[in-house]
Amino acid sequence: MPHRTFDNERAVLGQWAGILTVIAVVALGVNIGVYRHVEDLKAASPWTYVKQGMERMRANDFDEALLHFRHAAQIDPTSPLPYEHMGRLHYERQEFAKSAEAYDKAVALGSIDPDTRGKLLWAFIHTKDYAKAVEIGERSMNQGHANDDFPRWIAEAYYRAGKVEDSIKYFEVALEKQEDLYVMSKLLSAYEKTGRTRQAEALRQRIEVLEAS
Repeated sequence: MPHRTFDNERAVLGQWAGILTVIAVVALGVNIGVYRHVEDLKAASPWTYVKQGMERMRANDFDEALLHFRHAAQIDPTSPLPYEHMGRLHYERQEFAKSAEAYDKAVALGSIDPDTRGKLLWAFIHTKDYAKAVEIGERSMNQGHANDDFPRWIAEAYYRAGKVEDSIKYFEVALEKQEDLYVMSKLLSAYEKTGRTRQAEALRQRIEVLEAS
């Protein structure tokens, strides 16, 4: 009788060992499945490739970075983020036409980042497309997606385009925001070119006081 009890206990233990083994195998399979699912999600996320592109940019590997940004754009063609980074990459390499194209795409996809829009404005200035520089600058200001530097940048675009009269109001707004000698000198030149002698003289005195201080 004791032998039979021992055999029964051994059989029960064997059954439990089998059950636990099955559970362990199933759990391992679930964990592997979850891991693969997470990895698949990472591979499908444009942010994964954007981060990789940013890492390659920090390493000055611009060509490889561009490939990552392009891959991110292919995964999610509705996101402005990859195009913002492509624009920045080209801008840092002084490839201003390519930078303008990428930044313009980012804005078209809904980017409201002032830095993106400011860089787009300057990319247009660098390519001498002053009308587009003014357009993106004024549109960004009207939409509330600009910073305090936008008036001076718009003024710069107008001034370089030879539209000195139109540049004046933006230089004046910029000067109200910050007392800046560069802005003052450009505004003084604009006053002189448009025959505003009284404003030019007052501004010249203001510049002399600032320089002497």
